[in-house]
Amino acid sequence: MSDRFLFLLLIGIAGPLLAADLHDPTRPPAALREAQPATRGAQPAKKASRPMQVSQIQLSPRGHTAVINGKRLGVGGRIGNARVVRIEPGRVLMRRGGRRIELPLVKDDVKQRIVFNKANRQ
Repeated sequence: MSDRFLFLLLIGIAGPLLAADLHDPTRPPAALREAQPATRGAQPAKKASRPMQVSQIQLSPRGHTAVINGKRLGVGGRIGNARVVRIEPGRVLMRRGGRRIELPLVKDDVKQRIVFNKANRQ
């Protein structure tokens, strides 16, 4: 039993030492790692504002919702400083700083309009 214990002990010690030389394919190159600013005391980078995009609209008797930039919102919901004013089939109307913004439902993929009513309820 002591030989078995000694073998397991050696494997437990040698394993991490041998694995230290393995290459991690997901690790960024050294030049990029050195170019990154220190995290302690550094100011967080501002998020680049991406354009708002409507990927789904759901109209139901309980209320209308839309998925904008991956976030489900109803009327009155906010994304950044923009507020959802109205949700219609195929578009969402928003207001940001007094400006009216119309966001159409993206047409990149095949979208299916689902309108809930009493006839198709199960």
